[in-house]
Amino acid sequence: MQRDGAQANENGDYRQIKLLSFVDRSFVSVENKVVKVSKSLEYLILGIALLILFIASVNFINMSIAKGAQRLREIGMRKTLGAGKGQLFFQFWGESLLVFIISVCLGGAVAVLLLKPFQEIFRTEASFTNIANPALIFGLVLSFLIITFIAGGYPAYLMSKLNTLQALKGKLKVNSRNNVRNVLMVMQFSIAILLISGIMESTRFYAF
Repeated sequence: MQRDGAQANENGDYRQIKLLSFVDRSFVSVENKVVKVSKSLEYLILGIALLILFIASVNFINMSIAKGAQRLREIGMRKTLGAGKGQLFFQFWGESLLVFIISVCLGGAVAVLLLKPFQEIFRTEASFTNIANPALIFGLVLSFLIITFIAGGYPAYLMSKLNTLQALKGKLKVNSRNNVRNVLMVMQFSIAILLISGIMESTRFYAF
């Protein structure tokens, strides 16, 4: 072992036998005859997915506010007839929730159709049975509710707190407290530029 350039550990041993966790079996690589467990690539892919989800949420918020600006007279009329802020909030949030549910159903259908090509391209045996875990399903449902509440709730909150007279005039007044939209848009474009730059850099790296 010394002849091959092996380095002893803190105990002076040149060879070690350890048990590998079953959940880490898919993250094993062998470098210089040493088994290593690394999840950096998986976490990187997860981070990219979360960034894309953030961009989609920001787009939905901006589109919902723009769409709500076309319904100001409807909001004013409903307020005139006695509708409260809570009723308006749950109306707009319910509409957003319906859009999210339809999107999830469509996404699931596309995932089923593209599962076989995905397995062939990435040479993986991944399937929907991998997520058939009660804890994971609960986490996905909880994430879905949180995302829908934030992405759908913020536009609903802005629409529900409009002044009745202002809504009847069809004017959407944006004050300094609503600069959250501008901050989100800056973050959205920054993340998009970062992802595009990363893709171009990785493409150039693998090309050479």
